[in-house]
Amino acid sequence: MTKIPSIIAALWGVLLVGGQAWMMREAFTPAETVEAIPMWPKETCLAHDSERLTLVMAIHPKCPCSQASLGELHELLTRHRNELRAFVLMIHPDEQAEQWLEGSLQSQAQLLPETTVVQDIGGVEASRFGATISGETLVYAPTRELLFHGGLTPGRGHFGDNVGQDIIGQLVREQATSEDTCTVYGCPLGTSSLSNAQ
Repeated sequence: MTKIPSIIAALWGVLLVGGQAWMMREAFTPAETVEAIPMWPKETCLAHDSERLTLVMAIHPKCPCSQASLGELHELLTRHRNELRAFVLMIHPDEQAEQWLEGSLQSQAQLLPETTVVQDIGGVEASRFGATISGETLVYAPTRELLFHGGLTPGRGHFGDNVGQDIIGQLVREQATSEDTCTVYGCPLGTSSLSNAQ
């Protein structure tokens, strides 16, 4: 009779370890992005800043990972206040636009300094910049060239030191002119069936 509880305990242990391994792999597997637009797109309605770096971040309002992306963006903008002009594109599928105008990510984005939150119905603006993943960030020079393309988190939904913040901080300090990239962790912008974690 003692063998059955032991077998159950062993199976439970295997499931627990397997589940944790899957979660870790999911958390640190970068999203697949496409090539970003190398020059500030002429078609965009966003106003490029000719004196400061201009940052654009695309956000899926229902992506549970994006709280971390916005949190890291807040830290970056606070650290480099008045040195960056930022836009956050809140992507809404056409058929669900009205229902997606509220939520904790919307509220979080509204608190960002030096930032305009744009309700991007149908992801029109995001597509003009080539953004396809929630949390994907692009930084353009005052001369309109792309300087950075990547993410601001060390993993999916994770806060902490990350390459993206370091690169952008260096761009602010040195006004470098060469493009740099890093990985992005987040949900596809075109997904309309994410569970609402907000």
